[in-house]
Amino acid sequence: MKTVPIVYNQGTGYRTAIMQPSFLLDTSAFKALSASRLEAASQSASLCVSPFCFWELLEHLEDNNKFHRVKGNLMKFRHVVVLDDPHAEVCRLVLPLSDNVHSRVRDGDLVNAALAALADSNSTEEFYQRYIRDESGQVRQIAGCVSAVRETLQVRENGFKTLLRAIASEVRAGKVRVVEVSDYDRGVEELSRGWWLQIGDKVNGSSEVYGQFVRKTYRYHFYLLHRAREYAERNTTAIDPEPNDFEDARLCLQAGLADFTGVVTNDEALNRCLRASGVPSQSPLQVWNTTTFPPSA
Repeated sequence: MKTVPIVYNQGTGYRTAIMQPSFLLDTSAFKALSASRLEAASQSASLCVSPFCFWELLEHLEDNNKFHRVKGNLMKFRHVVVLDDPHAEVCRLVLPLSDNVHSRVRDGDLVNAALAALADSNSTEEFYQRYIRDESGQVRQIAGCVSAVRETLQVRENGFKTLLRAIASEVRAGKVRVVEVSDYDRGVEELSRGWWLQIGDKVNGSSEVYGQFVRKTYRYHFYLLHRAREYAERNTTAIDPEPNDFEDARLCLQAGLADFTGVVTNDEALNRCLRASGVPSQSPLQVWNTTTFPPSA
């Protein structure tokens, strides 16, 4: 008799809605905060994470003899809201409803279904045998997802490092100036225009949509310029961006897409950038580390 596999949906007990106040946690903060602290903080606020936080931790599921330790870290996602890929969110902002990006399965939905399957697994092999159903009704087998995620992240990280290295080289050569606030504003405008053109002819070309696009991607492009300046000023011949830069930049992009109360991070480079990146016409974004979080009422 053929065995009918259990198909896991989002699962109950996983947070999927944003309430106020809301805090965006990076991976360093998520890893440092215990499950009990996350659970306690989530009773009075919405704790949000980028999907890259989950994918990064998921990579370690195949590490030798670390399944239960990694699983314990991953199950902490029950206390947070997993947001969608910020790049997809930006595309939804500017592309017509007929574009496929609007029907794309959201990362948070896949993560919640995977967590339900993981909770019922006692080994990596067992987890890989599970099936999940996404919000579109498609059934997927988890087998090989960790290696697939690792490949995708590596390609994206390499592309981002190439871009950051190129900008830092321009700054070091004096071709790009990033000293005054006006320099950053001008640099952000140029980077925004470049991304806008990459999206293509399908974008809603109204000035109102473009202005919103520039505002919401401001912190992401500011991060690029800010880190490029830091690398350019280092007393080293080679410009070698750090592995965390990709995820930190994506978190800055995520931070611009919603009205978060603040960001929680133990990453010094990200902290410096967020505290410096005031967005025109927006309130300053508050930043905490895990020692000072949650802030007192």
